[in-house]
Amino acid sequence: CGYGCSDHASWNQAGFRSAMAFESDQLEANTHIHSPEDTVATLDFNHMLEFSKLAVAFAYEVGNAKTS
Repeated sequence: CGYGCSDHASWNQAGFRSAMAFESDQLEANTHIHSPEDTVATLDFNHMLEFSKLAVAFAYEVGNAKTS
């Protein structure tokens, strides 16, 4: 769909710094995402935990970034 369909795009357009963290190098890596098979049964909770750690670290870094 391109850049504009992600949540961070509208924040960027409104003048707020934003980023889109994604848990794989290809947006299609999870073959169940946005499909009828996108259920709790197809989730990888260990992967979610590791990605959550990354998200918290990212938020910490952005929150403590020095601006000029």
